[in-house]
Amino acid sequence: MVFVLIDNDGGGIFHMLPVAEHEPDFTRLIATPHGLDLSHAAALHGIVLRDVTIPELTKELGRALVDGITTVLRVQTDRTESHQRRVELAEAVGQSVREALR
Repeated sequence: MVFVLIDNDGGGIFHMLPVAEHEPDFTRLIATPHGLDLSHAAALHGIVLRDVTIPELTKELGRALVDGITTVLRVQTDRTESHQRRVELAEAVGQSVREALR
């Protein structure tokens, strides 16, 4: 099983709302960045976590599928750019899956 994790430190989805224009209260009260390194949680469960970029995603997805072990491919993004990155990543994941399954 392979998971693609878009890691924007939490709260990135709220940047689509009008309240995002009201800093610093927005970050403190709404976005609430978690600051966690999820690699430790993955390791506790024997899950491989690899940091990848969008250009590396297709190759790493194929590699993870061939490896046959539970893997998390983490794409780290900046919360303030989260919405646009999420759109791009969704397109990249779809393309990567299509290519990997050929």
